[in-house]
Amino acid sequence: MFCPKCGKELREYERSCPYCGAAAAHGRGNRHRIKPMELIAIAAGVLALLLACTVLVYQLAQRKKEARWKELTVGSSGSGSGGAVNAAAVSQVHGR
Repeated sequence: MFCPKCGKELREYERSCPYCGAAAAHGRGNRHRIKPMELIAIAAGVLALLLACTVLVYQLAQRKKEARWKELTVGSSGSGSGGAVNAAAVSQVHGR
């Protein structure tokens, strides 16, 4: 570690330079600052991930709804009613 002001070598435990009195920058000079473009890229990635999850959940819900619909229509066609659908069950599937 070297003094940022005079350039003399400092020991790791020294908080200030014994030669010029400048504060030692232990670990503060090497901080990585996030650049605006990096921040935009991270935000875009997070938004894309959220959008993909939303689409996936929507598609799963639609498939479940369609499977329930098929179950109701196939289940009622064997009862001898000529393929009629139970109105209460349909309204339950459609949320009405």
